[in-house]
Amino acid sequence: IAAQGFDELANAMSERMGKESEPVARLNASGVAYVAFAVHNPELFALMFGGVTATATDAPTLAEAGKRAYGVLQSAIKDALLARGRKEESAPLAGLWSWCGVHGLAKLVIEQKLDPKAFGAPNAEALAAVMLAKVNS
Repeated sequence: IAAQGFDELANAMSERMGKESEPVARLNASGVAYVAFAVHNPELFALMFGGVTATATDAPTLAEAGKRAYGVLQSAIKDALLARGRKEESAPLAGLWSWCGVHGLAKLVIEQKLDPKAFGAPNAEALAAVMLAKVNS
């Protein structure tokens, strides 16, 4: 079920990115899709990132699905970096930074530790869009 969740997450990110043509906008769209997926599927999201650690040896299907989902983000990061004339070598850290940001936002909203309205946004998706636009501008 968790592997299916990662595939659904990758599809949601790819679908939203497909509506944008500019690389930074595509990157932002992937992050907004990540947060939207998480807050609309909190139980599945918790299962996907739950306390049980699966290695490629233990659960190859789950590990591969997670890699595919992260690959969507990594691809968007590389494209955005190249579009800005930056080196592709910085993609791993930029990807980690982006993932931490959207994952943290999603978790805080799901766990009701953060209310998007306190930041002038009607919901988590809108807050993610504003946050990513500021960070990636």
